[in-house]
Amino acid sequence: MKKFNFRLERILRFKEQIEQQKRLILADKSRLLKREKAQLVELTAKKESYLRIYSSLFRGKIDVRRLKTTLNYIDRVSGDMVMQARRVVNAETKSEEAKIEVRDSMRDRKKYDKLKERKHKEYDFNINREEQKELDEIASRLKKTILTE
Repeated sequence: MKKFNFRLERILRFKEQIEQQKRLILADKSRLLKREKAQLVELTAKKESYLRIYSSLFRGKIDVRRLKTTLNYIDRVSGDMVMQARRVVNAETKSEEAKIEVRDSMRDRKKYDKLKERKHKEYDFNINREEQKELDEIASRLKKTILTE
């Protein structure tokens, strides 16, 4: 009996490689998103810290210069937070796009996997049918030889 050979094996392997590449891209995009979110959290913590400092400056003797400096820094951090929030949204969009690409490449690969599985079942069925034919032929020969004796 000849060995099972899937004619589209090269295409299947190629689709698997593409899927793997897309997964690596998704992993990079996810890491970037995580990093961007962490920076936004860090900026938020900085702003909260400076807001506490700002509110503590009103206790006791008021230093107007220090109040202005702290307020300017809070405004700068707020602006940085807006920019960082935009980066987070951008990273989320890219991450979602990468997820869609991975899903599409998985779907494409699975088509070939299912086709291979179907062809393998068909091959097994034909092999079993051929074996059954051979067994029937052997049984029929045995029966003829027993009857002729």
